[in-house]
Amino acid sequence: MSEHIVPVRVYITIFLALLVGTGLTVAAAFFDFPWQLNTIVALTIATIKATLVVLYFMHVRYSVRLVWVIVASALFWMVILFALTFSDYRTRSWDRDRTAMLYSPGCNVVSRTSMTRLQTGQFNRIVASDVLMGAAQ
Repeated sequence: MSEHIVPVRVYITIFLALLVGTGLTVAAAFFDFPWQLNTIVALTIATIKATLVVLYFMHVRYSVRLVWVIVASALFWMVILFALTFSDYRTRSWDRDRTAMLYSPGCNVVSRTSMTRLQTGQFNRIVASDVLMGAAQ
């Protein structure tokens, strides 16, 4: 099996494209897009950069069809996992205003996890030393 030899110019071009993508990522982080476009823009840039890395630096572009099938099946499996994760996340609205509790066996006291909800979207971090010393929660 002969290997495909990629010119150095291609690697430099892809490297510069990845640097531009990193610059776009940093620039997009400081820009406030309307609605929820911040996440969409960041994930789009990350997907383009990951595609460049997989195709050129991992030599998938010049590989046999079996490698393409393996990469496609891995991406399909990742889509399934994301779909299951997001479907679970979407059903969590019923638990939005509760505080997560951790029940310790052998104790009659309910200890809160490291975060307790103060108001919607705001959290107060409880330090372990405060819990051990009996500080007010």
